[in-house]
Amino acid sequence: MTDFNGLLMPVDPSEPMIVKHYTHYQQMQDDVGGTFSAITKKLSKIIDGMSTLDMWVNDEGLILQQHVNMRASSFMAQRIVGPAILTGGADYWGTTLSIPPRIADQFILIEMEAKAL
Repeated sequence: MTDFNGLLMPVDPSEPMIVKHYTHYQQMQDDVGGTFSAITKKLSKIIDGMSTLDMWVNDEGLILQQHVNMRASSFMAQRIVGPAILTGGADYWGTTLSIPPRIADQFILIEMEAKAL
């Protein structure tokens, strides 16, 4: 596994989103609460060389009755349950890429501005 950065989106809106450095997939399992899979979102324009982002979620989140993650759901335009990790897409060989800092910063800034209202 290659090291990469992901934006952790907790379910609880009072918990901040944070950029985490992942060196092993076990860390991702710990953060989403079990085995996981990616949901890919195609971007409307290429940002920092990326045309897609991947959101990693618990495979059994619905079965485990994890709570709806409103932040992740609104970005993906579908119901997402449990904590989620947003990363860059994958490269040609399928290696997970880091979320571009500019995108992570925008998510965090939007949330900070919303809380300031």
